[in-house]
Amino acid sequence: MKIVHVPIEKIPTRYTADWIEQFEREFKKAGVEYITVVPTTEQIAIKAGSVLDAFGTNIFKLKQLEMILTMIETKQITEDDVIFFADLWFPGIESLFYVRNITGINFKIAGIFHAGTWDPYDFTSRTNMRDWGQHIELGWLHGIDMIFVATQWHKDLIVMNSGDFDDTKIFVTGIPFYAKELREKYPVSEKENIVIFPHRCDPEKQPDKFDKLAKKYPQWQFVKTLEATKNREEYFSLLAKSKVMISFAQQETFGYSTVEAMALGNYVIVPNKLSYRETVPEEFRYKSEKEIEKMLEDFMSKDTTPEYPELEKWESSVAKMLRVINVKMKEYSLKRQQYEQQERQTQMEQELARQERIAKIEQSKEE
Repeated sequence: MKIVHVPIEKIPTRYTADWIEQFEREFKKAGVEYITVVPTTEQIAIKAGSVLDAFGTNIFKLKQLEMILTMIETKQITEDDVIFFADLWFPGIESLFYVRNITGINFKIAGIFHAGTWDPYDFTSRTNMRDWGQHIELGWLHGIDMIFVATQWHKDLIVMNSGDFDDTKIFVTGIPFYAKELREKYPVSEKENIVIFPHRCDPEKQPDKFDKLAKKYPQWQFVKTLEATKNREEYFSLLAKSKVMISFAQQETFGYSTVEAMALGNYVIVPNKLSYRETVPEEFRYKSEKEIEKMLEDFMSKDTTPEYPELEKWESSVAKMLRVINVKMKEYSLKRQQYEQQERQTQMEQELARQERIAKIEQSKEE
C-alpha cells in the first residue's frame, strides 16, 4: 500500500503551514510508503476570502488533480493505493470517481473533512454555497471510501444535515496537534494581562461581542490576534504571553486556535457547545454568556498557568487514521479476492456447462 498525500496549500497564518511536515513524519514513523502531491512550494496569500484564497486554492487543487490523474494514467497509482486528502472539501475530487469507474483501477480515496455546508454557520453556508454544495457533498460522501473527522460533533453534523449515505465510513480520529512541540518552540514564561480573540473576524465567530467586553475592562489589553500579528511566529509569541483566550463561536468542528491557546498556557473561556465539549474541560466552558465576566475576572487574577494534559491525545490522530486505513484496505483486499474467486468459479461452471453441451451434441450426432 502506498499513500498519495494531497496536502492543503501552505497558508502562513494557519495550522496547515505545519501539516505537510507533520503528516510526512507520521507516515515515516509508521513505515508507510508515501508520495506528497505539491505543485508549488509557494505560500498562497489570502486575497479573496478569509479561510483560503478563492482563486489560489482552486488553482492549487486543479494542479494537484492534474498530477494525480497523470499518476493514475501512468500506473504510478494502483488499486492497492490510497489517495489521502488533507481536506476532502475538494472541488474536482469527483473526477477521480469517474476515472476509477471507467478504468477499473480501484484505488481508494480517504481524507479529512474540516467543515461543509452541512454546518449552517460555516463560511460555505454563510456565502450561499448550500444551494449547490449540499448536492455535490452528497456525491462526495458516496464516492469517498474513508472519511476522518476531528470530533463526534462534526460527524453528527454531517449525518444530520446530509442525504442518505453509508455513515459507517466516517471515523472520529481527531486531527493532529502537537502541544509539547509548540511549547518547546514558544516557551511560556511570564504572563501579561492580555485577553486574546484568536479567531477570524467573521460573523460566525462574533468578534463584536469581544469588542463589547473589552470596553468593560480598560485595565486589561484585549487583542484580536489576526489584527495584531503578521505571521505564525508573532501569533504564537503573543499566545505565550497572553493570559486568557475567549471564544463566542457559533461554528467550530475542532478549534485549532483554542488548543493552541491552551498549549501555550492560556485560561480559555468557550461556550459549552459545538466541538468544545470534546476538546475543552468543563470548568472552562460557559453555559450562559452571563458567566463570562466572572470567569474572566477569576482567571485574570491568577498567577499560575493552567495545564491541559488531555491535549496530548491529539498527537496520535494520524496514527489512528493509518490504523483505520490498514484495516479497511485488508477488508477491501479480502473482498476483491472473494470476488475474483467467485468469478473464477462462475467461469469454471460456465466452461463445464459448455463442454457438457458439446458432448451432448456430439452424442446426438452419433446416434
